[in-house]
Amino acid sequence: MTIKDSLARNLRIAMADKNIKANKLSKETGISETTISNLRNGKTNGITFETLEKLAEHLGVSVSDLFERR
Repeated sequence: MTIKDSLARNLRIAMADKNIKANKLSKETGISETTISNLRNGKTNGITFETLEKLAEHLGVSVSDLFERR
């Protein structure tokens, strides 16, 4: 499993746990829905730490949780 795969899987899990859809997460964090979709599908080639922090904070997880291999 690649880092992208881990991030995608863990982001999907965190969003499901909070029962939040990409469009709502986008509105609440200011991160584009396209970026969120790309992250959820492992299709991003770069992401800022600021974006990761926003996602993690909003979803109630740590940045390291988003990369944990399960």
